[in-house]
Amino acid sequence: MYVADEYNHRIQKFLRDQSTGVTVAGQVTGIANSTANTLRYPSDVFADTNGNMYITDRGNNRIQFWAKGATSGTTIAGTGK
Repeated sequence: MYVADEYNHRIQKFLRDQSTGVTVAGQVTGIANSTANTLRYPSDVFADTNGNMYITDRGNNRIQFWAKGATSGTTIAGTGK
């Protein structure tokens, strides 16, 4: 299960029967920014069947495509401003 951890500016992945998530997008430390490897108030996440994520990065007014295993995303919609 993927969770948009909005106020920690990251996406967490929880495995079955686990109570602790793993950061799969954004910074582990919860730092917000507008660079390719950070998020600002992500509000939604969709993962496709290949494990790629599409993230609504609300604070940066953009949609980020984050490939499975990537350390940064690519803006596919929005201006980032």
